[in-house]
Amino acid sequence: MVLLRDTSQTDRVRDRLAASLPNGRYEIKTWLELADFYVGAKAFYERQFAVLQGIILVMVLLSVANTVSMSLHERTGEFGVMRALGRRGVDVFQLAVVESAILGVIGVHWARWPGSSSRC
Repeated sequence: MVLLRDTSQTDRVRDRLAASLPNGRYEIKTWLELADFYVGAKAFYERQFAVLQGIILVMVLLSVANTVSMSLHERTGEFGVMRALGRRGVDVFQLAVVESAILGVIGVHWARWPGSSSRC
């Protein structure tokens, strides 16, 4: 048994031991090969966190879609006036897309700003 201070060196030490010991007399196994429970538990937690990340991603996407939808819904009267004044539907659509993109960029910048969690 060899005790390591840093487990990231496991493969390197195993290779050095295999090169220095006589062939066929010793069986070299790493701690990962012997730790079935650890490997299984780690895989379980990785799957569990992947599911949680997926749920959080869906929640974020739904909240963004809700924000954009409400922003556009509250401005239907304004869009109607723009169309009545002669603006094409494509122009109104482009305006809505550009404004949503600007809001998205500002939101990303705001969220990445240090200390942004204390802002309301």
